[in-house]
Amino acid sequence: MGYRLDIENKKIIETGVISIDIKPKEAEVYLNDIKITKKIPIRLTNRTPGTYNLKISLPGYKTWEKNIDVKSKQTTYIKNINLLKDSLPTAIDNTKNNIDSFLPSTDGRFILLSSTKNKTTNIELFDSQSEEFSPLFKLPENTKYQLEWSPFNNYILFTKFEKNIASISILNADNTDTITNYEVLIDKEKVLHYQWQKNSPIPTIFIDENNKIFRLTTNTSEQMFNLSSTTIWYIDDLEKFWILEKDNLIVKNSNDSQDKISIPNPLGIKKIIDINNYRAILQTDTEVLIISREQNKQEAIHTLNFHRNTSTNEWLTWSAWELWSIYEHDKPALLNRTSDNIKFVFPLDDVGALAIVNNHGIESFNPGYYVNQNLYNGEVYNASVYKRENRIYFFGKVGDKTGLYELNY
Repeated sequence: MGYRLDIENKKIIETGVISIDIKPKEAEVYLNDIKITKKIPIRLTNRTPGTYNLKISLPGYKTWEKNIDVKSKQTTYIKNINLLKDSLPTAIDNTKNNIDSFLPSTDGRFILLSSTKNKTTNIELFDSQSEEFSPLFKLPENTKYQLEWSPFNNYILFTKFEKNIASISILNADNTDTITNYEVLIDKEKVLHYQWQKNSPIPTIFIDENNKIFRLTTNTSEQMFNLSSTTIWYIDDLEKFWILEKDNLIVKNSNDSQDKISIPNPLGIKKIIDINNYRAILQTDTEVLIISREQNKQEAIHTLNFHRNTSTNEWLTWSAWELWSIYEHDKPALLNRTSDNIKFVFPLDDVGALAIVNNHGIESFNPGYYVNQNLYNGEVYNASVYKRENRIYFFGKVGDKTGLYELNY
């Protein structure tokens, strides 16, 4: 009837419920080491309030375990969990042991690799879906260049620097046969000021050349805005042109009060990461500033690394010791604090589980349940997650061999 007698305290208490729905459905569930004979999804009613040890296991998968709390008249939900395969890494190509850079696309399908041999730098594209390598560029050794992925799509920006000219190539990783080239004048410090367009069906960047903002795509080049002087700028989804002016972000040539964001502490701002209707994300040399547009409040977190999680519409940002999330609406949330020196963070699935690369290797982390699981122990120099196929690719050392490896999860 939903009641239990608490003999120790001599009172009647109302019970709680445990609801379990995870994948794979064939997994076995143990509560306080007692096997539950029901099939997943499981609903356990009439549970005495208290702490229970929950263990979910399946041969070939890593066991998921956590102490859960059951409260009176409440349901404790265990859901949105995918058991991770217990597997070992396999070599993709151990001849690629002199990789200089390893740059994964936002969704993890593609990886840009560069290596130098016989005084030539070779840049190639690895497709995780077909597991094929395609050559992209060949450069003389010591050429100054820059590679970057769009944080929103599988678009590539390749820039080669020569004197005061930046030679830009824009391409779509899904169709590398079409490459568009531009030349842009840059300042003496060889700094290229640009921004990827967030929602674009083709590769598109906005770029500053002599205080003129141009839109460059694989099809066209057009001038968008003028700047009277060098300043920090950003173009949002509605193509409003934001500029930093003293202690305010304002939309150029707008009198709308909604087109102004006050910054309580504007010192040291170097870049605008994102602006939407709810908040602005700004970056300095040492920290990230999140400005609430509704409350006009500023929060600072000491992180400098970013990864856009397109499934959850959040920015993951981290330092060596802290991992944070910045959602579309909410203020930043601290997901994890660790002593293991976070190197890289990638989404593992569409419901929030993450892969963390640290000094010990690769581990999974589920922020919703605060559960960590080891995926690989060893030297990992860089990694990528292709969550569509549940595969991790990494450049590292397995045994005494350095190369590219695949790890199924």
